[in-house]
Amino acid sequence: MSRIRRICQPEPGWDDAHREAKEGDYLALWRESYSLPDRAAIPNWRVMLAEARRRKQAAQPAGQRKIVKRAVVAALLLGLAAAIAYPLLIGQRKRKAL
Repeated sequence: MSRIRRICQPEPGWDDAHREAKEGDYLALWRESYSLPDRAAIPNWRVMLAEARRRKQAAQPAGQRKIVKRAVVAALLLGLAAAIAYPLLIGQRKRKAL
């Protein structure tokens, strides 16, 4: 601020007391408008996120959750069956070709 003071104070003809008052007003405005808020004023987003997840899960019917779980299990079992059956089918084709 001292560099700005040397450049700008002579132009409007301000004395030191007036310039210090203006500087204090400017710094207060800057803190109020552009600085980070007090840490105590910032809400805990982790608590808010956990609460939102609980509300979302509570809003989803229990029957729908069971359907989703069953669909996942069925897809995994189908994939496992395909992984087991594929090598067996390939082996039968090779034996028939001989």
